[in-house]
Parts: sequence; C-alpha cells; structure tokens
Amino acid sequence: LVHRRKNVFNNVKLGIAPIGWTNDDMPQLGGELTFEQMISEAALAGFQGTEIGGKFPTDPVVLNRALNLFSFALIPATSPLQRKTPLPRPVSSVRESDMCT
Repeated sequence: LVHRRKNVFNNVKLGIAPIGWTNDDMPQLGGELTFEQMISEAALAGFQGTEIGGKFPTDPVVLNRALNLFSFALIPATSPLQRKTPLPRPVSSVRESDMCT
C-alpha cells in the first residue's frame, strides 16, 4: 500500500516584482519599459500576480481593468503602513495544516 500525500503545491500561484523589468530607484534600468509591457510579459511567463510598481496606473479603475485583462492579482509583499489592528496570531504559530486545506 503506497501512502499518497496531498500535493501541497496544487494551489500555489507565482508572482513577481516589477523590478524584474524596471527599477523604481534607478529609472535608467528599464526606464523605457511600460507598465503594459511588464504585465503582459509577466503573464506570458506564467506569473499570476505582482507587487505594485512605480509605473502602475494610480487610478484604481484603470489598474483593476489592466490586472483583470491578464487575470493578475496584486501581491502585498511588503507594506510600509502600520496596522491599526494586530494580526490575529503570530506568524510563527501558523501550522502546516493551516496551509494545506
């Protein structure tokens, strides 16, 4: 009898940071690339989400329209904002069983 574990990677989605195309801190690196080129190339490469970058539309309607066109999601990898409410529990207390549903 072979025990088969549930593949925990079935629901994994890959995202990428826009810095792979253009650098907000050093505009001369990828400065000629547009938001549209970045998001279309990221989608073609198989990514499903991205952090927000300096070339992204600031109008939420325009941004959501572009993201939806490529079935993309925004990934909040980092946030300089302070939380008004604490997290429900420390990250260290997350169990593998919480992630493998």
